Amino acid sequence: APKAPATCDTTHVMSFANDVEPIFAASCLIGCHSSSSATAGVVLDTYQGSSKQARNGQLVVSITHSGPNSTPTTWMPSVGTLSACDKAKIIKWVNAGYPNN
Repeated sequence: APKAPATCDTTHVMSFANDVEPIFAASCLIGCHSSSSATAGVVLDTYQGSSKQARNGQLVVSITHSGPNSTPTTWMPSVGTLSACDKAKIIKWVNAGYPNN
């Protein structure tokens, strides 16, 4: 997993609504993973959909481009990139048990 850059504060990342959902809104939802446009059945605009991807392990595989199920077709986002800081925040949320708060 990527390490957060020194300028990235992940100390208090524990909230889906405050920390993770804004990243998904900026990088994953438009045209791809919203409830109205769920590419590959992946929905990231709800806690239920996001936690499902966290629980099955595909979320981290997709954003880190690593793991046994990693292929170029699963790498996300498909357009643009996530910053190392955003990846670190998502991974911290997943490792914390993907709390819904």
